[in-house]
Amino acid sequence: MGQTNSTRKNSYAVQNSQLTNFDFGFDVVHSDYDSYYGKIISIYSALDRATFENIFGEYFGKPLWDFYTTRSEMVEISKELFIRKTRLLFSSNYSIFLQIFPNIDELLKACFIGANIETSEDDIEIIKNIKEQMLLTKPGKDGKSGILIWIQRNCPRIFVPLQVKLINGIIGKKMVKHDFSSNLLTPLQMFLVKSSLNPITYLNVQGTNIFKENFINNWKPLYSSIKHGISVKRFENYVFDFKKPTISIFKLTNDQLCVLALDTEWEHNTTNYGSSFTTFISIKPSFYRIVQSNSLYSNFSIKTARKGIIYGDILSINEDFSNVAAIEAWGVEDESDIINREKEYDKQGSLENQ
Repeated sequence: MGQTNSTRKNSYAVQNSQLTNFDFGFDVVHSDYDSYYGKIISIYSALDRATFENIFGEYFGKPLWDFYTTRSEMVEISKELFIRKTRLLFSSNYSIFLQIFPNIDELLKACFIGANIETSEDDIEIIKNIKEQMLLTKPGKDGKSGILIWIQRNCPRIFVPLQVKLINGIIGKKMVKHDFSSNLLTPLQMFLVKSSLNPITYLNVQGTNIFKENFINNWKPLYSSIKHGISVKRFENYVFDFKKPTISIFKLTNDQLCVLALDTEWEHNTTNYGSSFTTFISIKPSFYRIVQSNSLYSNFSIKTARKGIIYGDILSINEDFSNVAAIEAWGVEDESDIINREKEYDKQGSLENQ
């Protein structure tokens, strides 16, 4: 039986751990693995290394082949082995990705490629910071990898686009298009933000069935300092009055870059408020996430109380936004909102073409 015995730099795979330790992962969905195998064989005749290159692409072909063959000298994969290993890719036991990509650089690159993201110069520091934090996180008493503990605490959905990409390769589904657009964040930074938020509350993902991940962008732009200028009144008008969850990105004059996500309305309050889904995400100077109820303070109208936006001792925004360099705010729409918005776009397009 094959073993992982990586000696590469930054490797965090457990030395001499057997790949089959993860055969006990549970399925997110019960899929027809027999039919997947049959379809692949009908197209490629044999399930060999070349077939894997065709199915998974240049970057994923070799590590997936090594995973399926347990890095042996095998030249062709049997139906039984295909089903046993493929079941793990459909599993919510994300430890499997640490075995497929036994190096921290390879793992993160796989996540970014899975989300169709090209990294930029602005991403170098945040990637370096994330790697350092992952490697410094201690393993759990139950043996759970420190890497997985860090991901669970800070960015629990970072593997989802990667998993969907690999599954789509197996079942022959078209590539998913992602929308990580932002005027303040790079696509990689926005990907990390969306990977850190509760999917049901902020992303309209229903349940844990991997096939329900459609990655439809359900965020409506509410406020942008590029368009509206930096204004407390406009922020109140466009963001405080939105009745559904909001995601606000703040860049301060000291270069702090962070995100506040609320599933309740913004308030002028004299005390802290917010549900258990209230989320603070720090992008710069370091990346981390805090999810905590009664953690946000905001007030711009009650004269007898302190004014501004405050989140613990890690974010303090002045009452006149004088320490704010840029803002971008999004509102979360539900399915009916998206359908109505698309109809409105179609209507506008028809009028413009007349």
